[in-house]
Amino acid sequence: MNKVMTSLGIALAVTAAASGLGFGSVAQADDADYPPDAYVVQSGGDIRIRLTSDRPPAGKTVVRVRPKDGDEVVAEVGGFGDWECVTELDDDCSLLRTESGPLVLKDMGMYLLNVVLDKGSAKEKEYPEAGPAFPYAINPRFTSLVSSTPVLSYEHRSGKAYGTLVAEHPRTHEVKPLADAPVHLFRGSYWGSNLIESLTTDSAGRFAALFQYEAGRPKPGLQVTLSTDSGPYNILAERKLELGLRATPVKLTVREPAAGIVGRYGSKVPVRGTMTWTASDGTVRPLAGVRVDAYTEGCPEDQLCGESRGSDAAGGFDVPYSVTRDEYARVEMERFGASGWFTGDLATRLSVDATHTTAFSPLKVSADQNRTITVGGRLAVQQGSAPAGAKATVNVQMSADGKTGWKTVKSFTTAFGTDFSQQLKHTPEQDGHYVRLRYAGTADIGPAAPVVQLTRRTTQIVRDNLAPEGIRAGTSITASGVLQQKSGTAWLPLAGQKVRVYFKADAPGSAWTYQGAATTAANGSFSTKVTARSDGAWQIRYLDATAPYYVAIGREDHVDVV
Repeated sequence: MNKVMTSLGIALAVTAAASGLGFGSVAQADDADYPPDAYVVQSGGDIRIRLTSDRPPAGKTVVRVRPKDGDEVVAEVGGFGDWECVTELDDDCSLLRTESGPLVLKDMGMYLLNVVLDKGSAKEKEYPEAGPAFPYAINPRFTSLVSSTPVLSYEHRSGKAYGTLVAEHPRTHEVKPLADAPVHLFRGSYWGSNLIESLTTDSAGRFAALFQYEAGRPKPGLQVTLSTDSGPYNILAERKLELGLRATPVKLTVREPAAGIVGRYGSKVPVRGTMTWTASDGTVRPLAGVRVDAYTEGCPEDQLCGESRGSDAAGGFDVPYSVTRDEYARVEMERFGASGWFTGDLATRLSVDATHTTAFSPLKVSADQNRTITVGGRLAVQQGSAPAGAKATVNVQMSADGKTGWKTVKSFTTAFGTDFSQQLKHTPEQDGHYVRLRYAGTADIGPAAPVVQLTRRTTQIVRDNLAPEGIRAGTSITASGVLQQKSGTAWLPLAGQKVRVYFKADAPGSAWTYQGAATTAANGSFSTKVTARSDGAWQIRYLDATAPYYVAIGREDHVDVV
């Protein structure tokens, strides 16, 4: 833009139709099907009328100004300057504008703009309300916003909001009430705002409207804004009022079940009771229309762990609770429903006793030094029984962290209440992983998934070597190396362990044979003499691994004899 424009203190809405008119060769419309849009701006300290269009009219254009609530023309404004391009795309101008000289009116107030095209010719035509109503005023502001109920309670949730809007006369700067101005009254809270009513100020700049709150909306308050469609938004044209809250005594009473929730896995047990509140005169009355939650105790607020129902006209509630395991349930007025409106017995705690759940009891999970996992035990139905002859599919699963990435490595079928024992191998990469036995359950028999971590430690033989080489048959050579155990991400020496030395001759059909042993020192090192009788491969093995260690196999080291 060529000019910096400041606010009149009012909202501005400009619409323009697009055309492919090129900037620099602005065409003029001989027959305009619609007039330019007209609105006011504050430019260079003066109030001016601005016209915008996708094509400027050909004849003389004037704007007639009349009061919003009358037909008398109080000013006729012409003298618009040259049209300039506002929006340009690919050298085509889609929106142009022009401005009048300063607008001078006698009285402050709300006005409308009528655009007259081809003034003084036979084709003269007047277009009423060619733009939004505007206030001939500056610095509009609300001097007051008052509530007849400054402190809300459940008993007193409604009231009357009223206030006054004033502004300054653009020429005299006299502060006077702004009459006939459109204002919006909003009922606000922490959850946001919603419009109560669109109002118009009276001759004294006053407005009033009734409001009512639903109990439970946190941080209630009122807001009023000047809502004209002309002029940029001005923060001085709004006002807010925070309303207080007085908490009302409330009591939540669970009538059944009286001694805790007992139910079969997968069932829904109704939790019934009443909500009441105490009025200022001491009478106890039904609390209708509030939400009551029944959910698992400890459930995060961003998760759904239960159900909710509203209280009826008598304050009664009936909320189903889904039974899945032994736990505790909380029954309470909706957690976001109190919000300062209520106080007292808003919640209660109930024990949950789930029948027809399952467990692996007893359960044994172990891994030997050769990485063979043995799982054994019995799948039992607790506080109930399975149908006669019923069988269950059990998945043996493994996970690196015991929480995510569970993968089934074996499945088997077992009868309820019957002992089972299953074996499977795991890889060195799965050392320290977690194992769980998972029974998925049915619609009315609960699942089970106990988790056990493999605790044996990984071992390795490093710097293992047979030397010297190229010796005569029958010569002694030294088998040496270091035995280590893994602890976290570190490798530590493993002392006091027996390692064995094996040999396999190069001759076809030869087998590995035991040649000797050594015991590791404090630093995990070992060394022993063996006799080289022929060409072949040597290998050092940690096979006598005791709990909690896995076996380790060293590299094959070939030795030639001459």
